[in-house]
Amino acid sequence: MDSAESPLMPMRSGAATTAADCCGASAQHIYSPGAIVAALQSGGPAATAGTAAGDSIEAIAGKSISSADDVATVLATLSVGQKVTVTFTSQDGARSTVTVTLGRLAAGKGRDADIAGAASATELAARQLELARAYARYQALLGEAGLIDFGDQVSLALRLLRESPAARQELERRYRYILVDEFQDTNQSQAELVALLAAGHRNVTVVGDDDQSVYRFRGAAISNILGFRERYRRSRLVVLRRNYRSRSGILAASHRLIRHNDPDRLEVRAGISKRLRAERPDPPAGRRTSAVRHEAFATGSDEADWIAAEILARVGAGACLADHAVLVRTNAGAEPILRSLNMAGLPWRFSGASGLYARPEVRLLLGFLRTVADLASSVDLYGLAAGEVYGLHGPDLTSIVNAARRRNRSLWDVLEELDRQPGVLRISADSRSRVTQLKSLRNSPS
Repeated sequence: MDSAESPLMPMRSGAATTAADCCGASAQHIYSPGAIVAALQSGGPAATAGTAAGDSIEAIAGKSISSADDVATVLATLSVGQKVTVTFTSQDGARSTVTVTLGRLAAGKGRDADIAGAASATELAARQLELARAYARYQALLGEAGLIDFGDQVSLALRLLRESPAARQELERRYRYILVDEFQDTNQSQAELVALLAAGHRNVTVVGDDDQSVYRFRGAAISNILGFRERYRRSRLVVLRRNYRSRSGILAASHRLIRHNDPDRLEVRAGISKRLRAERPDPPAGRRTSAVRHEAFATGSDEADWIAAEILARVGAGACLADHAVLVRTNAGAEPILRSLNMAGLPWRFSGASGLYARPEVRLLLGFLRTVADLASSVDLYGLAAGEVYGLHGPDLTSIVNAARRRNRSLWDVLEELDRQPGVLRISADSRSRVTQLKSLRNSPS
């Protein structure tokens, strides 16, 4: 497009103007065929004539249009400077016409490239618009349900600090010293949240390592840690180089590997040394292991089988089972390895702890919180009723659940009905007592 042209993008539905207003305005601008293709294919009525996003193109320069290909075909036959009429048909059948002037455009292949490029850009714009509409609907559904997602925890807090000076002042007073761990994994919103909280006192400490930044796919911005000293010019840099876990051989190998990321690393940009020093002494010469090796495998199963075979060979050569360890990043990553060890007849002990939310006491607490927040959550209520706190087991609980299913009611509705109409279900006196205790959740503060 010519540099003087304005980009034509779809307007939001409902942001339309009258066709008469836009006819006069559009005639003052010079558009290339590619620009018109982009406008028309990406909801051109909204961009060119200002009509609603659901309108369609009926004709260009008197030529009938039934597809995007027709648009490109017609525009390719027009001359520079030619005035072109474009006719639109709205969803309710009303017609409107706008006149535009084709601007300067290179002939031949340039014209084809311009049209193809506009079509590509238009497709991308349409995808982004679809995502935006889906996200808007998603946010509306969250609002209707009174819920927020992980991203909202940050974005809503950030909006509060930006828009409410009183809230910002109160939080600054409450949190006088701020410490942020894993700062290299923060995104722009999280870094801005920290900056606003520390704006008054500037008592902020961050701990991070750009070499451990693994969440870029989730929006993490390494620029946060690289730019921290620019934002806080009086800050003091402390490089933590002592390593208490590994011996020198492993540290040396890891340093050689990570240097392939130069010159984008903080070590190079800031002119500091991050090479780790091992605090653990190396074993005696007779007990030293071989250098670090890198083994590549086509599948995870191949890797697991190799690990089992390697350990089996070492044990056969006189090594102790207790001298071998396999480190995995997640608990799920251990499953194929454990299977291979079993098939090789090697005993093992898995020391990975289950996640916090899998612990029984945490699951019980979350069940209470979800039930108090939403008494109609039958799944959570059933978990509490059948758990050790209330102990509503056996045929009585089954009868209550079946009654709820038959009547298409929530479990809580059936429990309340048992109070109003004791004869609606036959359950024991002990179970009725437990139901009464369970119903005390209604009086819990939400």
